[in-house]
Amino acid sequence: MGNNCFKREKTDMDILFEETIKYQIENYKPSIIKEYEDQPIVKLLSKIEIRDISLRDDSSRTQDVDSRIEDLQNESVEQQSLGQRLLQEIAFKTDYNQCPLSDWQLILDDTKTPCMIKVYLKQVQLSSKATINATRSEYIVPCKPKKYLEFMVNEAAQKQLDERIDEFKSYHTDGEESKVYLSYKKTFIIDARDFVYLKICHQQDQDKDVWLDASKSIVDRQYQNTGKTRGDIILSGTQIQPLANVLDQEPYKKRFEHLQYKAQSFSFVRVYSEIDFKINVPLFVAKGKMGTELQKYINLVYKQLQ
Repeated sequence: MGNNCFKREKTDMDILFEETIKYQIENYKPSIIKEYEDQPIVKLLSKIEIRDISLRDDSSRTQDVDSRIEDLQNESVEQQSLGQRLLQEIAFKTDYNQCPLSDWQLILDDTKTPCMIKVYLKQVQLSSKATINATRSEYIVPCKPKKYLEFMVNEAAQKQLDERIDEFKSYHTDGEESKVYLSYKKTFIIDARDFVYLKICHQQDQDKDVWLDASKSIVDRQYQNTGKTRGDIILSGTQIQPLANVLDQEPYKKRFEHLQYKAQSFSFVRVYSEIDFKINVPLFVAKGKMGTELQKYINLVYKQLQ
């Protein structure tokens, strides 16, 4: 018989207790577990929430555990789906067949500088009743898509291009998604401001090397009280692909015909930007400034990528 005389069948209460302990230990904060790793297990267990299972029937306890697990799963799905929704929105906004430019105003059509940028402008009213100036743009850069995307998130490179940047860093990364903090210095007439946002970068088509990059503001306690004006990225993002992918389409076939024999060395970029900088910029000012500012910046990017 040996030790078998001490064994008994596990009850539902035993199984539920074990699963509850296992689940909470596996999902508890690592910092808390590490704090108790050299101490008796009872001290760790005293910090773990275990419901009073002695006063309720099995069905009630099972429903409690199932409900908690479902809540956690729903939270996870909600967080994951935000990034996926952003990709879908940017894919739509950068597809001129699905989202045409008919109600956008062309404010710059540059055929003389290297980036050959086009900029479109539209006033958008937010749910807060505030009005912002949204932009759509397209241009070329002399590199592969991935190199461009990596350059655009390089802190040192971006600070070199824009002296107004105070801080720019990705402070949490999970797969294709990252949380980013970006702040700008105070200038003569504009207060210091910052942004906290979720960013996701995804290869939409591996065969054609098409990439999507999308961002949206989030709330994060780590950056709640910075003393700066908090801007709001409603939606901002990029679609980028080898220039060769679009050379058989009009109007790009004619626009970029001088590059047809080296198109594989260039990328074609489309950008959508809907950002509330928390500053009122009249439409006539935006028409005169936003196009030229973008042109200047993208040509600097172009030069760095050569």
